[in-house]
Amino acid sequence: MSVSNKDHVMKKSKLPGVIYIAGYGRSGSTILDMLLGMHPTIFGAGEVTSIFDQWLQNGICSCKRSCKECVFWTEVIDCFHSILPGVTLEEASRITREVENVRNIWKLIFGLRTTQNKRYGNIWRAMMQALAEVSEAAIIVDSSKNTHPCAGRVIALSKLAQLDVKVIHLIRDPRAVMWSALRGSNKSLEAGKPARLWGGAYRTLLGWIAVNLNVHAMRISRGRTSVLTRYEDLMNNQIIELKRIARTFNLDMQPLLASVKAGCQLEPSHGVSGNRLRRQGAQRLREDEGWKSNLPSFARLVAMLSWPLAINYGYRVGSKPKQKPTLGPQ
Repeated sequence: MSVSNKDHVMKKSKLPGVIYIAGYGRSGSTILDMLLGMHPTIFGAGEVTSIFDQWLQNGICSCKRSCKECVFWTEVIDCFHSILPGVTLEEASRITREVENVRNIWKLIFGLRTTQNKRYGNIWRAMMQALAEVSEAAIIVDSSKNTHPCAGRVIALSKLAQLDVKVIHLIRDPRAVMWSALRGSNKSLEAGKPARLWGGAYRTLLGWIAVNLNVHAMRISRGRTSVLTRYEDLMNNQIIELKRIARTFNLDMQPLLASVKAGCQLEPSHGVSGNRLRRQGAQRLREDEGWKSNLPSFARLVAMLSWPLAINYGYRVGSKPKQKPTLGPQ
């Protein structure tokens, strides 16, 4: 079924702000999403770009129920249909993938008006509105990042859905990201079947370079409100990093800061997709430094290819990493 002429007629209500966690995978986006979601007026929704696929494929919510059995997502989907009755979830999924894909970026950059782009705007205004109404949050955290299937998502949400999108460029040492990839995919690890990703360290490093260059260029060229956050800094001092984010986005972070100072655990809530940790209950913040002693020698050499960009973010990929003890909550 195609989108009807009614797809532009939506209920009028205040749309939420969006905090978009941009960058490459395995950089701590799920942790940051869950951390921000502890704020009483912020909802950490996970990798929202995949919600239609997750629903159709009976994906698992972080509450450990399937999305179709989760009360929260059932209400969101019902609300979405009431706001935008002329679209099926199958078509919403297809349009999302087509518009956000890296192949479509040039259309987004040059502002080409297409039927698909218009429909995308209506779909995601409706979905974000539904998320805000059900969660009763003023801000939705979207940790979809910027790999090639959703490379244009930030631009699409801003220009097509006309949402107020603020960007956190989350970055992590490329050597740590390679080690995470070499350990296996999240799905395999969650199923207890470690399986290394095709292409291993080479593919991961090229992806790290391409995605972070894309985000860097987007932040400069679009003049969008954004802040750079390093995974390592976030793990070592959440208070300082949250205050930086608060200043940049003009947010009141006091309720969240109070929770962090009290040492409370991260609660998974109802986020979709993302790291398997999201579906393992409450978590303590603790930096993963296993790569410093376990990353293979060949991967350390491959990491040198990222040197020009890595050094710009403070990562000395040519030097031996310093290890430090990790005691309790970080």
